Amino acid sequence: MIKKIEFTDSEVGLIPKDWGVGIINEITKKVVVGFVGTCSKFYCDEKNGIPMIRTTNLTKKGINYDDLKFVTKDFHEKNKKSQLYRNDILIARFGKSGLACLFEKDTESNCLNVVIIKPDETKCLPKFLLYCFNSKIIQNQTSANLVGTIMDILNTKTIMKFFVPLPTIKEQELIVKILSDLDSKMEINRQMNKTLEEICRTIFQQWFVDFESLNEQGNPYKISNGKMIFNEELKKDIPIDWKVVNLNQEFNLVMGQSPPGSSYNKSGEGMIFFQGRTDFGIRFPTNRMYCTEPTRFAKKGDTLVSVRAPVGDINQAITDCCIGRGLASIKHKLNHLSYTYYSMKNLKPIFEGYEAEGTVFGAINKKSFEQIKILSPPEKIVHLFEILVNPLNKKIEENTLQIQSLSKIRDFLLPKLMTGKIRIPIEVK
Repeated sequence: MIKKIEFTDSEVGLIPKDWGVGIINEITKKVVVGFVGTCSKFYCDEKNGIPMIRTTNLTKKGINYDDLKFVTKDFHEKNKKSQLYRNDILIARFGKSGLACLFEKDTESNCLNVVIIKPDETKCLPKFLLYCFNSKIIQNQTSANLVGTIMDILNTKTIMKFFVPLPTIKEQELIVKILSDLDSKMEINRQMNKTLEEICRTIFQQWFVDFESLNEQGNPYKISNGKMIFNEELKKDIPIDWKVVNLNQEFNLVMGQSPPGSSYNKSGEGMIFFQGRTDFGIRFPTNRMYCTEPTRFAKKGDTLVSVRAPVGDINQAITDCCIGRGLASIKHKLNHLSYTYYSMKNLKPIFEGYEAEGTVFGAINKKSFEQIKILSPPEKIVHLFEILVNPLNKKIEENTLQIQSLSKIRDFLLPKLMTGKIRIPIEVK
C-alpha cells in the first residue's frame, strides 16, 4: 500500500512534513565572491596559466570549458579566496544572475565575478543544492532580491538568506541520482553529436576545401597529382573539372518574412515559427513560437542562416517551419541536405564580412547572398559525400530528439522531486 504524503507549509512552499528547511548560510561552509575587477593584464597562454572561470562560462548545461581565459600562476596564488575546489557551486552575480553550475574538476582553477558556495555535505549534497538553485525554489527568491540599476546584481548577503528544502541525505542521494542520470545521458548525446559533426566537417574540409576527394582509383585527388588549374576569381588552384559559380546556381534560397505580430503565439497554434538566431541551438533551433499566418517556409532538413545581426550563424530545420526576416532557408538544388549544411558552415568568413558592413547592425540581402562566389564540384563527388555523411547526420538528429525528450522528463520531475510531490522509497536503490 502506498503511503499518502502529508505536506506542511514552509518558506519554500508546501513540502513533506518529514522534511526540514535550511538557510544557505547554515548549510554551507563558505559563501564568497570570486575575484572582482579587471584581470586582463594577468591573462596568459594555456600552457603557463591557470583556468579562469567567468560568468560567460556558466551555462544551463554546466560550465563551458571551450572558451576559457587563463591567468598567471602568481595571480592564482595571491588570490586564494577565488580559488576553486571540487564540488564548489558557482553562481552568476549579474547578466545571468542566479544561474548555478557545479565545479567537478580537481585541476587548479580560479574565478572572476561569480559567487562561490561550498556546501556542508553533512547537511546538503552539492548536486542537491545545485538543483535547488536551478529550480523555481531559489529562482523565485533570486528574482525578488536582485539589486542594481543598469545591471541587476546578486550579492552574497542575499544568497546566504535563501531557503532550501532539506530531506534526509539518503533521500537527497536518490533525488540527485535520478536527475543526474538524465543529465548524464543528455551530455553523452551532446558529446557524441559534437564528435559526429567534427567528423563530417573534417571530411567536407578534405574533399571540398583541400581537394582531396577520392579519384576514380580511390586515392586522394590532389596528392595523387590530380590536374589543377589556377582560378583568377579565387586566386588559387582548383581541380580542372570544378567551376566557380554564383551561389544561386547551386542552391535555392528563401529569405524569411515576418508575419503579422497578431498571428504569433506560444500555445502551439499554427506552424512552428523561427524569427531569428535567438531561436538557434547547437545544431537545431528551439521551438518557442508558433504562427497562424505563415508567409515564408523552410522544410525539414533545410539549412537556416541568420541574415541579420549577427550574420552567418547556422542551424538546420528539424521540422517543417516558417521563418521570419532574421533568417534565410537554403537547400541544394538536388536536395543534398548535408552538403548544404556544411557548405554554409564553410562560408562563415564571408558572412562575417557582411556583419562588419552594416551601419547600425549587420545584414545581408537576397541579391548579395545569391551572388556569393562558390566552388561547384562534380555532382558525383557531392553525391558520394551525401552517402558517406548522411548516416552520421541522421544519428545527430536522433540524439537531439532524445535530448529533447529527456529534457522534458527532467523538467517535469525537477520541481516535483525537489518539493516532495514525488517521493522515492528509501528502499529503492
